[in-house]
Amino acid sequence: MKVRCLQLLVHLVVWLLILNGLIFLDAPQSKIYDYPEDNMEKEPSSIHNSGLGRSTRAGNDWPMYRGDLFHSGFGTSSIPSNDTPLWSNTTGSGDGYGSPAVADGRVFAGSADGYLYCFDLYTGERLWRTFLSSGDFGVCGSPAVANDHVVVFCSGDDTVYRLRVSDGSEDWSYSPGSGAYGGSSPAISNGRIYVGSGNRYLYCLDEISGNMIWSYRTDVGPWRNYGIQSSPAVANGRVFVGACDTYLYCFNESQPSAPNAEYFWRTDLYDAVFASPAVANGRVFCGSGYYAYGEGDNSHTMFCLDELTGEVIWSYVTGSDILSSPAIAYGNCYFTSTDGELYCVDAEDSGPTPSFVWSETVGDSWSSPAVADGKVVVGSRGTNSIYCFDALSGALIWSRNLGNDIYSSPAISDGKVVVGVRGSPESVYCFGNLTSPPSPPAPPTNLQAQLVGNGNDVMVFWDASIDDGSGDDNVLGYTVYKSSAGVNGPYDFEAWVLATDSPTYDWTDVGAGDGDLNDYFYIVRANNTDNNEENNVRKVGKVVNQQAKGWNLISVPLIQASTSRNYSLQTIEGNSSAVQSYHAGKSKPWLHWNDKKPAHLNDVNDITNENGYYIYMVNTDYLVTAGKVPTTTSISLYHGWNMVGYPSLEIRTRNDALSSISASYNRVIFLDTQSGREVFLGPSDLMSPGYGYWIHVTENCELVL
Repeated sequence: MKVRCLQLLVHLVVWLLILNGLIFLDAPQSKIYDYPEDNMEKEPSSIHNSGLGRSTRAGNDWPMYRGDLFHSGFGTSSIPSNDTPLWSNTTGSGDGYGSPAVADGRVFAGSADGYLYCFDLYTGERLWRTFLSSGDFGVCGSPAVANDHVVVFCSGDDTVYRLRVSDGSEDWSYSPGSGAYGGSSPAISNGRIYVGSGNRYLYCLDEISGNMIWSYRTDVGPWRNYGIQSSPAVANGRVFVGACDTYLYCFNESQPSAPNAEYFWRTDLYDAVFASPAVANGRVFCGSGYYAYGEGDNSHTMFCLDELTGEVIWSYVTGSDILSSPAIAYGNCYFTSTDGELYCVDAEDSGPTPSFVWSETVGDSWSSPAVADGKVVVGSRGTNSIYCFDALSGALIWSRNLGNDIYSSPAISDGKVVVGVRGSPESVYCFGNLTSPPSPPAPPTNLQAQLVGNGNDVMVFWDASIDDGSGDDNVLGYTVYKSSAGVNGPYDFEAWVLATDSPTYDWTDVGAGDGDLNDYFYIVRANNTDNNEENNVRKVGKVVNQQAKGWNLISVPLIQASTSRNYSLQTIEGNSSAVQSYHAGKSKPWLHWNDKKPAHLNDVNDITNENGYYIYMVNTDYLVTAGKVPTTTSISLYHGWNMVGYPSLEIRTRNDALSSISASYNRVIFLDTQSGREVFLGPSDLMSPGYGYWIHVTENCELVL
């Protein structure tokens, strides 16, 4: 009963957030829901992050640079207590800077060889790699994973890529032009992608199309001009990013002056800003400093600013430049400096200088610390080592020399720490215990689709997973995937439906029905509270077939939720005046419907996918059908002529399609609507969805499609 009450309370809180505009259902930023973390306690027994509000990470994934949109550097996973690697795998050779992202049991890492790699988190097996470009350090930014796609900025060809998580195939690419090189890592929020570039621009791109929504060009830096190497953080409707013109910028996500954006505020940090900001508790934390020491003012300072005004609350000066990004956890701010120290200061201090908590020597470091489980992990290029410290005391727990520079920032997920290492070849190391991937929930059942809204919309509906509302695999929600490229996909994220312990669910694709001439197909999968998704491939869809003026011999290729004639033919109502069907083996094989006959004389009441139908069209129109995609359909044929449907979405030759009755048929006819004549099909002629056929068989048999 306590568990049930807690579930109801969680659902109530989520819907209150939706009603207050804090969670957006119309533009979900990922299939992962958000977990507010607002405890600044310093005891590791309360492992909550500091006031982070909306995050893009659920469970314990690390799907982007610094783990979430706030760039908190804080995770909910445990961290291994020893330095034994679970696995390592090689990428390419070169001087890599990128950090890994971890999502859905996969590790995504860029390399100086120009490839983006995908590894299995649990085994280290390489699942795929995609070549982008090897110039200018290749892929030196970190990937961001959302909505079953991974987005990365490739310095090699100055291009932003969106690839499919499943196989690394390209969805789209956007090239800002030459000089856009750099190590900025994208952030994905509310259907938008934010990324900086070496050409001084901050770009806002549409997540689905890759089109630019707005951009802003920062000033020329006072020393070398490397534009924006900082990675944007997103919080509370605003975007925060540093630039080499020495300013930390704040922008509103929505820009009334698009495509030429205006900043909300900017604050001078007195030196080039290579580090990325973190946002927590109404404050923005960011370091300054330039990797060519001796150039610039060398402020080498960590700043804490007011999130709304940009005013400096406190600053902490180190002995050298700060190129790492801070982690905010347990009320503290953790960061490294090229002076060789890992620092921990009080993040909540009112200034002008924060209270020092502890520091430990790690050697010259560009690596950004990651915090979880009461521990801090960080890499070093000065000692070639990865370190793990107690987050509250700074005591060393373990360290390991990996043999080459570590510029990469660690990612934490499912009890594992993943980090990249430079070298020939470069490598990805994973520390942690051997575990199995979390078990997924059971899939939803009875998936179906139908036309609603006078046929203008497609409603997808299903019965709940058996794990919805009970068990260890309790379902958090359902992900709807959609393909406009055919039944075989690819399928892309379309919608998220929150689980409410209901026995049934539905989602409507508004405007996708009659009037939209595209075919669409849908898959629905259950996600549990560990962000583990099952992978069923049950499909429903909507298909469109043009019907010419005059007689047509048609069939419906999908299994409809309703087979009534009125429902099945609703999209050609007014343009169709007669229907005829023939049912071999029946005492009354011919059935008829005519709009001029009284109802009691009409006997075509159903339209099923096993049968063919003559339909007379007064005018050319489009028959739209929605329903379940058939897997295998068996049709009983009787000696002589049979009028049958073609319940398949695959175009096949006659011999291939009818291979199950190859010894039992001798003639096949279809109606050529252009000539109005019935024509015999040859062995290599094609049978297609939406058409009906006459098949002559020499014996009773079963046609299996």
